[in-house]
Amino acid sequence: MRGANSGRRVALVAAGLALAGCSAAPVKGGHATPFPSRVVLLPLSNHSNNVAGPELIRPLIQMRLSAGGYRPLSGPEVDRRLRELGVTDGGQLGAVPTAKLGEALQADGLLMGDLLAFDRQTLGVINKRMVEIRLRLVDPATGATLWESTR
Repeated sequence: MRGANSGRRVALVAAGLALAGCSAAPVKGGHATPFPSRVVLLPLSNHSNNVAGPELIRPLIQMRLSAGGYRPLSGPEVDRRLRELGVTDGGQLGAVPTAKLGEALQADGLLMGDLLAFDRQTLGVINKRMVEIRLRLVDPATGATLWESTR
């Protein structure tokens, strides 16, 4: 009888330890403000020596947004709406208030960026593309930067 009680105790302790391992710490809160659901990728400001660089990079960023679950407006549609505001180049975006951009694009997040470098480096038989880009996600209502990264 004593052996049966010991077996039950061991099983009970093992089950308790297994269940204790499944407990988790409470989840910390996310962003102080809700993360935007409608993000629009604006044309990039070009600081590189490659005139075509921003137009080559923009569709790649657009694909990453789509893969991340966002449904951004197409580049041509964004460009059309920006032309209505008098903007034809990413370098002109700083002259337009973010609230006006957000309203025209019906966005609660503006993904703005600068193409800093877009070069090709050739070392013998190795061709390497060197790209540096700075992106920032801006709240159009306040103009506050929600996220920023340079790669």
